[in-house]
Amino acid sequence: MGNRTSPVDDYACDDFARPVLGGDWAVCNGDVCILESRDLGLLTRNAPMHGLGIVEWRGATFGADQFSETMISPLADRKALFQVFVRRTEDGHRFGFHWDVADGGHWELKGDGLPGAPSLATVPAPPPEPGDVIRIEAVGNVLTGYHNGKQVISAVDEALAALPGPGRPGLVLQAYWVQSVPAAYYRRWTGGGLRRP
Repeated sequence: MGNRTSPVDDYACDDFARPVLGGDWAVCNGDVCILESRDLGLLTRNAPMHGLGIVEWRGATFGADQFSETMISPLADRKALFQVFVRRTEDGHRFGFHWDVADGGHWELKGDGLPGAPSLATVPAPPPEPGDVIRIEAVGNVLTGYHNGKQVISAVDEALAALPGPGRPGLVLQAYWVQSVPAAYYRRWTGGGLRRP
């Protein structure tokens, strides 16, 4: 289902196997931390937007064609919202891929941080499971979302190409639906540049 791009040498990986997050990540919102030296998670709901956690990779700068991929922690609450994003700008605009519980559940590509946070595409689907892998790719003005290596959604958005600079990849952790905190979300993350086919 579509042509996947290939990662190039400018990528980063993180397995969160340490006690603190460290300087390669910037916490843009929320009480984000590493839990038990194995998972990225939320410590509390003490943040604006119902405890929304946003982290972006600052350990390297990547080109505008980029990806963000994560494995959902085996310990994650199934009601959590898991989002990978690309092209996050200094003013908070980002393009994300996630599964949303609304309307029976669907995958969504969204322009978060943009005026009105526009939904770019949705596809009805069952939710991801703990241990699953989700990925977003941005190539030119095309966004593509993957679940366990299979393309599930794609959208074209001219706003993507109009952003100032390449932006940064990262992750969102939403505490609104989880049963309790601290809550584990992600076991590992990979992100970086892409080579066009």
